[in-house]
Amino acid sequence: PSNDVWKKINRNLFFKRFLKFNPATFNIYYTLLIGIISAFAVYNITNTQNNKLAKNNHPIEKEITINKQTPTNKKYDNNKTEIIKEKKEANTKSIIKNKNINNNIEKTTQIKISANEIVDNVITKENANSEPIKNNNLKLAEPSADFSASTYEACEPATITFTNTSENCDRFLWNFGDESSSEEANPTFVFKSAGEYTVMLTVYSGGILDTITKTIKVFSKPKAEFIIADKNDIFVNDEIKFANLSTNFNSCKWDFGDDNTSDFTHPSHAFEKAGLYDVSLICTSEDNCSDTSTIINLQVKDDKYKIYAPTALSPDISGESSGYSQKNINSNSVFKPIFNTEPAKYYLRIFNKFGSVVFESRDINYGWNGYYNNKPAPVDVYIWECTGKFSDGKPFIKTGNLTVLYLRNQ
Repeated sequence: PSNDVWKKINRNLFFKRFLKFNPATFNIYYTLLIGIISAFAVYNITNTQNNKLAKNNHPIEKEITINKQTPTNKKYDNNKTEIIKEKKEANTKSIIKNKNINNNIEKTTQIKISANEIVDNVITKENANSEPIKNNNLKLAEPSADFSASTYEACEPATITFTNTSENCDRFLWNFGDESSSEEANPTFVFKSAGEYTVMLTVYSGGILDTITKTIKVFSKPKAEFIIADKNDIFVNDEIKFANLSTNFNSCKWDFGDDNTSDFTHPSHAFEKAGLYDVSLICTSEDNCSDTSTIINLQVKDDKYKIYAPTALSPDISGESSGYSQKNINSNSVFKPIFNTEPAKYYLRIFNKFGSVVFESRDINYGWNGYYNNKPAPVDVYIWECTGKFSDGKPFIKTGNLTVLYLRNQ
């Protein structure tokens, strides 16, 4: 074979011999062994450098060596002392006392303390006492919702102030139970109508929330109202009747403004002096809610200005056909107002239901006898009006109804 063929054959034989174990030749097994030894050496060198770095950076001494005496046959001279070197730690002190050797035989031993062990123990303790912040899962304080109200039961309309006593929160949401809400910390709210309301407070802290609800009761209050008959024509010592028109009340109390009161529902009262009075009616419900109605400046007149008038008339069929009569002024057959004080001016008119004037007079001495158009007026209800002035210049106006009736024997 040629040289090229032999080279190719030798090359193939070399790879076969390299893969085959033979202690006498260099092969793959020697290569693996060298690689393992090299890796182990590199690992030891790296580990040693790391230990030296830790020793240099830590306040604890790298190595502490304590020499003790070991047994020997040599005798030391008097006045000769053995000095043992002392190395100090941050938290450890080793004190080596000088010893006088007086022909004593002692054993000297050397104790070597590894600084790596001390450093490891210190680092372990530090890690146990203070965990790195980055490993901590910080947890925010959870919010706690709570509140109080100025009152939990009130009458309509109820104005209630809410005091927020929640903790660990930065945002608030109030729901007052009537589709009204607020984000104020301490809101004031007006419940306009009666009912039972569930007030809800929701507090937030970041993405965490807490909720609390409380009940507010609002009671309906009564409606106070009353009327007085002829309140524009009240005189001293008149017996005045008060009509109570109030609703939804359990009890009532009247104040007539003249230091007199009453607990009756429909009382009567007479004022002893002329003047202006504020009459009030206070009604209270079963839930202790109240309402007040007042008539301000009710005028009570002096009785010298009082005007009396009958309400019915029975005409005399034999009377004067003119309608004027001066006799039997106080009888039921003649109508005429009666004055406690005679007026300086006087004008009386009487109307039928159609508004026609059936009688009029400017003389206080003449009254209507029930005749109209020269014959007795028909049975009906008539309206009268009397106006004028008293001698002191005080004007007056008086109106009323008059019913014309006939006796059976007429």
